[in-house]
Amino acid sequence: MGPRVIRRSPYVVSVCVAADWGAWGEFAVPARYDKGRTAQTTALATTLSLWTGLRPAFDAVCTGLHRGALDRRDDWFERTVHPNYVFWWLPEGVTPAWQDGVSRLEHLHAHGPAPHAFTYPHAFAPDGAPLTVSQWRSPGPEHRGSRRSPR
Repeated sequence: MGPRVIRRSPYVVSVCVAADWGAWGEFAVPARYDKGRTAQTTALATTLSLWTGLRPAFDAVCTGLHRGALDRRDDWFERTVHPNYVFWWLPEGVTPAWQDGVSRLEHLHAHGPAPHAFTYPHAFAPDGAPLTVSQWRSPGPEHRGSRRSPR
């Protein structure tokens, strides 16, 4: 299997209550995030998801029931100038850590999209080549996939 793409978002409604962060390693959030940094807070809302491609991530996050929640995000979350998600490609067999997501999210905010930290509208292929939205949304086999579990 080829590279995988990962998504990390501090603003997805997903309250974490367990002290064991599992395969993702020690929990981390961006320095600017002041709503909670431990499992003991109910203000914590963050996810780290592993996907096999951009299209499956987009379909899960930006369509269906989740789309309805995204449309109402301003009812629940403060607006920010900071990006609220980031993608990057991983080689097969690599398990990311929370700090990886934090570092890439902060890089995206400071420097804009790059092959190692990007967004849907400004995506990159695993080889670093820029991708247009129509390219990554195409139904080709390199864009098919599903959500993956960490090992």
